[in-house]
Amino acid sequence: MAAALSPYGPATFVLTDQSAILRFFPHRDGLITDNWNLTYSDSDFADWSYDHNFGSGTSSHRTVLEGAYVVVDWAGTAFWMHGESAGVFEAFIDGEAVPASPGNDPLDPNVLFNKTDLPYGLHTAILNVIEGEVSITGAYITVGLGPTETIPEVRNIYAVNNSTSPPTVNPLFVGDAADWSATTLYTNQTADGYSCLTTSTYGATLKFTLNETVGFMLIGSDDWTQGLFTVAVSSDTPGATSSVTDNTIQYSPRALWSQLNVPKYMATGLDRNATYTVEITNLGANFNLAIVAVYDAVSFPKPR
Repeated sequence: MAAALSPYGPATFVLTDQSAILRFFPHRDGLITDNWNLTYSDSDFADWSYDHNFGSGTSSHRTVLEGAYVVVDWAGTAFWMHGESAGVFEAFIDGEAVPASPGNDPLDPNVLFNKTDLPYGLHTAILNVIEGEVSITGAYITVGLGPTETIPEVRNIYAVNNSTSPPTVNPLFVGDAADWSATTLYTNQTADGYSCLTTSTYGATLKFTLNETVGFMLIGSDDWTQGLFTVAVSSDTPGATSSVTDNTIQYSPRALWSQLNVPKYMATGLDRNATYTVEITNLGANFNLAIVAVYDAVSFPKPR
C-alpha cells in the first residue's frame, strides 16, 4: 500500500547526538557500562575542567549496556539513524521492526537504520541495544514545512537583547522575573560568552506566542548543569497542533561536554494561519534558551 502523500513540502534536518530531540535511556551521559557516554573525537576526559569543557571534534553517544535505547519523536515522512556498531541492536519505527543495516549503505556507511516513504504524521523511532558497543552520532529527519508549492524561510528570534547594557530579556518571552534572567554564560571559556535566557528554578515556565509560522526550533546550549524540560504547543485553531509531539515528553540537554547552538526542541507541520502559544517548563537544575528559529512558508519566485 502506497504511503499517504504529505500535504506539506518536505525538508530534511540534521540532528547531532547532542540535540535533546534524541532522547537516551537510561541516561544520556554517564559510564559506558551503565548508561550512554558522550565523547568527542578531539577531547579527552582527562582534560575536562570547569574552565575547559567545550567538546572538540565529532560527538557521539556510545554504550555497551544491554537494554539501553534511544528514542526520536517527529512529524514527517523519513528517518535515518547515524552511528557505528560493533555490537547487535534492534530498531523500530512506530512499533514495527526495521532492518538494521550498519555500514551497508554504499552512499552513507554511517546509517544504522532508516525508513523512508512513511505516511505523513507523527512517528517514533527507537534503537535498542542487545549486546556489544553501539555508537550514535545523530539522526536525519524529513519533516513537513508549509504547503507543497512553497519554500521555507527562517527568521531568528533572540531571547536576549544584547543592544542594551546590561543585556535584557526580549519582551516576547513571558516568565516570572524572579525565575528567568538574561545571562551571559561561559565567559570563562569564550571571549564574548553566550547570551541566553536562563532559569535555575524547578517548575519555572516561559511562554511566547508565534504567528505566520509553519515550524520552529528552540536553540540553546548543552552542558553538565542542565536537566529535563517539557514543551507544550497550543492553538485555538482546530487541528493546528495535529503534527506536534506529545507535550508530556521530557527532553534533556545535559552533557558533560558543552556545545553551543544545539536544537533542543522542534515543531513542524504547523498552520501558518494559526496563532500558537508555546510554554516551556523547567524540570531540572538549569535550562537556557538563546534562539527561537521560526520557519515561514513563502511562494516560489515566479519566472520572469
